[in-house]
Amino acid sequence: WLTVSGSIYCLAVFMMAFVSPAIIKRSRKHEQALLYWCCLAFCLFGFMPVFTDNFWVLFFWRFVIGFPAGLAFPVLLDMIGHTYESPEARQKVMNWASLSFSFQGLVYNLIAGFVARENYKYVFLVMLVILPIMGYALVVGPILEPEEGEGEEEEEGDGSDAFAVLAEGETEAVEGTETEGEGERETEAKDEPEVVEVPPEVEAETETEDVVPPFPLLAALWNAWLHTMSQGVWYMFIVLSSLHLVDDLEIEDSLMAGIAGAFCTVGMMLGAMLVSPVKRGCKGFAGPVFFGVQAVGTFLTSTNHLYLVLGGASLVGIGTGANLALLLAVASSFHKSHRPTVSSLYVGMQNFGMVGLPSTVALFPSPGDTLFFGGLLSTATCLIWTGVECRNRAREGKDTSTPTPTQSTTESEGTV
Repeated sequence: WLTVSGSIYCLAVFMMAFVSPAIIKRSRKHEQALLYWCCLAFCLFGFMPVFTDNFWVLFFWRFVIGFPAGLAFPVLLDMIGHTYESPEARQKVMNWASLSFSFQGLVYNLIAGFVARENYKYVFLVMLVILPIMGYALVVGPILEPEEGEGEEEEEGDGSDAFAVLAEGETEAVEGTETEGEGERETEAKDEPEVVEVPPEVEAETETEDVVPPFPLLAALWNAWLHTMSQGVWYMFIVLSSLHLVDDLEIEDSLMAGIAGAFCTVGMMLGAMLVSPVKRGCKGFAGPVFFGVQAVGTFLTSTNHLYLVLGGASLVGIGTGANLALLLAVASSFHKSHRPTVSSLYVGMQNFGMVGLPSTVALFPSPGDTLFFGGLLSTATCLIWTGVECRNRAREGKDTSTPTPTQSTTESEGTV
């Protein structure tokens, strides 16, 4: 039950996945305020265990804290999606977001390791750090926030601007015909409207402007499953590494037991910074590479040598932090009408894995063996993702090598 209490909030996050899309769609104009309220509720609910000595009351507050967390994350993804339109900008923002998640985890692990020596309740006091951060966000947020609707206007394209230019041209043309002649020519210019030819690209934009593409269920489920495995194995490490150090390596100091988590969060920060260069170098295989790094790290953490455990913790962090930035950038790149559903699916499945995978400790004789099982899961995911990417490359090669009928016609005619 002690192990379950650490991850029971993930069940509440999973439950919120069914409700959050409707809430986000109804409050899209007030997303920033909604995010503030979620952070405030998360802070207060996380602080409440300080006032109780009853395990089941602690268990209840750990469960309730998942509801604001389950709503805040989809809101954040939706805000990033409609604020930053280009994939490069979106990936950069998600790298910074992953870096900030890792940094707060590092600070929390270090502080919690120190204060837990005196009393375990002091760990929950760290939640109050959210309050000054919220105060800073309330001051700086309105200054940095883009104007309302700015992201949606960019997403819809420049069709409205093109029509404004055409309207100005039409007015000038009518005024010109009025000054050229008198009598019948003026009457004709006024009675017969000027016919303006609309460029084909503008027509295409206006025709497809309000068209919502079908929901890409398979793509969403595939990426959500990858997200589930990455975050699930990471949380398996977070929950079980301390038990592994205490039970298998017989380390009794709470600070030493928390150091593995600190090494992991440092690795997550490094992984977030490595996303862009690895993406450029691996040409589509960055995800499998980082899953492989996570697998190697998880295998090392299952050993009975402290230095190997700490080194493996860093590798687990590198793989997890990079995949977090990669996959969340994919979630925010879906169409704006599908984004709340996709982000809620991501968060729900992720937390379902974060509840389920650490619970497999009951199936194995020791926490170290459970971590070894997590390494096998990461390895399998790495191999499957590699196979999918190779298949996609083969399909792209077939599409480019097989000329279309129009291409073969133009080539035979000698035209470019």
